[in-house]
Amino acid sequence: MQLNAQLLDVRTADEYQQSHAPQAIHIPLDQLAARLTELDKNRPIAVHCRSGARAEMAPICAGVTAGAA
Repeated sequence: MQLNAQLLDVRTADEYQQSHAPQAIHIPLDQLAARLTELDKNRPIAVHCRSGARAEMAPICAGVTAGAA
């Protein structure tokens, strides 16, 4: 992860409450498109979930295409 990257946790509230990185920004995947303004668009984002499947879907849910800045 890049040093200045934001850590975005897209897991459910229950999963997040069980355990999470202290610096993580918690936005469940199903809320991501509506809450994009909570992220700094000038910093890279590292997406975290339990298995990787939701992290892989996050750009699609956010309306971001691969390679977009």
